Formats: sequence, C-alpha cells, structure tokens
Amino acid sequence: MQGETKRAGSRRVVFGPGHSPTPSVEGRVAARVRFGAAAHSPFAVEVRAAVDAYFRERGLSPKANGWMVVKSAILLAWAAASYVAILAPGVPWTVRWLACVSLGFACAGIGMSIGHDAVHGAYSRRRRLNRVLGLVMDVMGASSYMWRLTHNGAHHTYTNIDPVDTDLDYGSVLRMGPSAKPRFFHRWQSHYAFLVYALVVLYWICVRDIRYFVRRRVGPYRDLRHPRMAWTAFLAGRAIVVTYMIVVPLVVLSPSWWQFAIGFGTTAVVWGITMAIVFQLAHFVEGLPMLPLPADGLTVDDFFAHQLRSTADFATQNAALSWYVGGLNFQIEHHLFPKVCSVHYPALRPIVRELAARHGLPYYEFPTLRSALRSHVAYLERWGRPEAEGAERARPLAPASVSPSLPVYPGRMP
Repeated sequence: MQGETKRAGSRRVVFGPGHSPTPSVEGRVAARVRFGAAAHSPFAVEVRAAVDAYFRERGLSPKANGWMVVKSAILLAWAAASYVAILAPGVPWTVRWLACVSLGFACAGIGMSIGHDAVHGAYSRRRRLNRVLGLVMDVMGASSYMWRLTHNGAHHTYTNIDPVDTDLDYGSVLRMGPSAKPRFFHRWQSHYAFLVYALVVLYWICVRDIRYFVRRRVGPYRDLRHPRMAWTAFLAGRAIVVTYMIVVPLVVLSPSWWQFAIGFGTTAVVWGITMAIVFQLAHFVEGLPMLPLPADGLTVDDFFAHQLRSTADFATQNAALSWYVGGLNFQIEHHLFPKVCSVHYPALRPIVRELAARHGLPYYEFPTLRSALRSHVAYLERWGRPEAEGAERARPLAPASVSPSLPVYPGRMP
C-alpha cells in the first residue's frame, strides 16, 4: 500500500507502506522513495493469509498475552528494586554500584520490551493504553513522539537507505553509510565504536531528541512543526529523568561528586551499550546492503523484499536473550509485522521462513550473538575504509531461505 504525501501546511506526514500518519505533525516527506506494488504481490498476499490464519485458528490476539504482561511486571519490578537498593540507607557503596548496573540492564529491558512494543502499537488493541505504556520511553529520557517519527516512520519505511534512515545518524563520529564523509579516524571505528555506544543514552537525553525537535529537517521529513503536546511530553519527560536520576540521589545520599559520577555513569553506560548493540545487530552487519538514496526515487526491490534484504535475525534459539531483548533478535519478523507483539515472533518465524523459501526470497540470520557481533565489527571495519561504497546487493548470511511479511494489522499508529 503506497502512502499519500501531504505537502507543507498539511497536518500530517506519511510514514510509508504499512504505517499510518502521526496526527498533528505538520510537514512533508521530501524523500521520494517508491517501492513496487508489493501489497498485492503473491508473497505478500500469501504471508498475510498465513499469519492471519495462525492467530485465527488458535483464537489468539496478535497483541500482548498473559506472558507479556507478566514479563512487563517483572521488568518494572526489577527496575524498582534496583532503584530502591541504590537509595536504601546503610547499604555498602559496592552494593549500590551493583544496583546501578542492575538498573541499567532493567531500563534497557523495559525500553526494548514494553516501550518499543507500545510505541509501535503492538502491545494492545487500545490506542490509549499503547500511548500510556509508550510514556515509559519519555520517563527514561527518549521522546516517544520523536521515536514514532524517526524510528517507526523513517527507519521502518526507508530501512538502510542513507541518509533518510535516521537510525544511521551518528554524525561524523561513526561512518555507517555512503552519505557519511570518510574521515581519517573512521579507520579505527571498529575499536572505539563500543565506547560510542556506551554514551548513547546520555547523547539521547542531552542532544539527539533536542536536536531533532528544533530542526525543521529530519531524515526524510522537511518543514516540520511539532504539536504543543509533543513539546510538553518531551519537556516533562526530561524533568522526570533529571529528578529521579540526579536530584533524588543527590538529596537522599549526599554522595561525593565522584561517587555520583560513577553511579550515574555506570547506569547510563550499561543501559546505552545494551540497547545500542541489540539494535545495531539487526542492520549493521556484513551481507546487508547499505543503499544510497535512489537518484530516480525508485528502489530495485518492492517494500517487502527490501525489508528482508536489509534486516537480519540473530540468536533466535537463545530463549533467555529473546525474553530479555523483547524479541528484537527477531528483527525480520518485527519489520514485517511491526504491529504484532514481540511475544509472538518466535511462532511467526517458521511461517516467514517457509514462505520466503517458497518465493525465492532471502532470510538473513546469525545463529549466535557472538557471530552477529563479529559481523558487526567487520561491518565497522569495512565502512571505516574510505573506498567503501556499500551499495552492493546482499548475499545470504546463512543457508536459510526465507522472506518478509507485510504488516498484518496495519491499523492506525498509536
């Protein structure tokens, strides 16, 4: 399904195939990337029917089930217990530091599971509940509104198309795609990239969202004007973050400056590097193409084939990892079914694989977390070389044969 583009002065911007406009956003989509009419391709029709049948025959909802609710409660309780342990009286500083580590992992888990599903509209059929649950992103320092615009909109529509995929935006620090100007220090980016990832949360809180809010041009969007409620939620979220991450610990514990810096820094680093690595392994690995913006605006692939060729799964047989990262190691399933709750991705994977093989479409997958990390390092090394072009077509990463799927429940974005 092709999106409708509204010009400047309209009250919405289009996200693209499978995504609905965000209400009250004023602006226009300048990136004229067109995909084939894949909504009616044999594969798209067949995979939609197969996934519909999976839920219908089992009497299941594509949204969160009881296990997801229990998981959400565990993650929230984990974060709360860690925070209490940090502030509790009479606790040795070593234990407080370990609680800071624990809080970082808990916050990353909440963001990847509850926040990510809710902002995609995958947690509940009720739009308002998704909005409320999505606010966990705001109280952790990331604007849920801006996430919808840049991640749901730009990244999920223009995946790995540089520079309109905003997930490629690391400024000049890292070179992730063809539009980034090569710099002499990029040759060492495979060595320092993980230090950059460790600062992602601090950068997000202090720089990225602020920069996106004040700019009129973000990724594929131009002439942006954000609604007042988005600004209000953004500022309120930052105030909450400053209160519980800085003010409360300083008032309750009265730590020395270096104790506070170590505690705060530990939580931010653990939180940031965990989330950054998980998201990087889905797209920034060897074998996936990093494409420049097409000169004529027309991609070689249709939308669904493009999502398959530009996305990879990893460690899908690791049950503990899958639970913790909110199914984000099933990125192929997520990109094809963004409005289906992540708790269902393991069950959808065989459906997607079988139909992809039948239609001659690729399915890229790394068997373990370690193999995906090795490939990401190789990707960084390749793009650190000035001659890297990266527009070559992808080759299969594993002998698995498979294909993508169209968002099965493409209702309005929450």
